[in-house]
Parts: sequence; structure tokens; C-alpha cells
Amino acid sequence: MPNIKIQRTKEYNNMLRDFIILIDGQEIGKIANGETKDFEILTGHHIIKAKIDWGSSPEIPIVLVDNEIKNLKVGGYKYGNWLMPTNFAIFTIHFILKATAGINGIIFLVIPSFLLLVYYLTFGRNKYLTLTETNIN
Repeated sequence: MPNIKIQRTKEYNNMLRDFIILIDGQEIGKIANGETKDFEILTGHHIIKAKIDWGSSPEIPIVLVDNEIKNLKVGGYKYGNWLMPTNFAIFTIHFILKATAGINGIIFLVIPSFLLLVYYLTFGRNKYLTLTETNIN
């Protein structure tokens, strides 16, 4: 029977929530932060998708033959791991500069990351997760 192996990346922003794995619209399991899981599925054409709360990945079509193993990697959006540390650094620098030099404008540097987050919460919600085929064993 064919098998798909899904590896989930480790990340800050989705660390506490499991991703739901869907094949042909049916939930086959959940995968936690940094976990790798194997799922046995039938041979043939399938559509795979990962989902979390309001967001999901684009659908990935795959074809499986007998005893084949497909490797997939799932994670958050491309720069998701950088947003929280970057915003924390900006806020820290802002408060230090405000307290020592009276400079206030640094806080506006968080606007691009805020707009990116708004995009993924609205129009880009079906691209919030990434799901790609890999050659990792």
C-alpha cells in the first residue's frame, strides 16, 4: 500500500496548534510542531491539503502507485518565523530610544509585518501554510 510521509517544520507562530491533513477533502490525521508522520492511502490520484484554524495550504495533486512513498513538508508561510522576533526587536529598540533619546518614529517599522499578517488572515488565508513535495527520507 502506498505511503505519504509528512514532515512538519518547527516554528514559533503555530507551535501550539496541530495541522490537520486532508486527502481528497477527508481528514486523515493531525501533525504537531516538528513532528513527522506516515499515512497509508490508496493508490491513484489524490489531492492533499493542510489546514489550521482559518488558514490552509494550496491543494497539491499527487499520484501514488503500489508501495510508493511520497515525502511532503508542511509549515507556516514563508517569513512566519521571522515576524515575531523582528517585531520584538523593533518594540525593544523603540522603547529604548524613546526612553534615552526621545525618538518615537521607530514603532512604525512594524507596519509592514502587520500588513503581511492581515493579508494572511484575509485574502491569503489559503496560502497561510506551505505544503511541498520533497526528497527527504
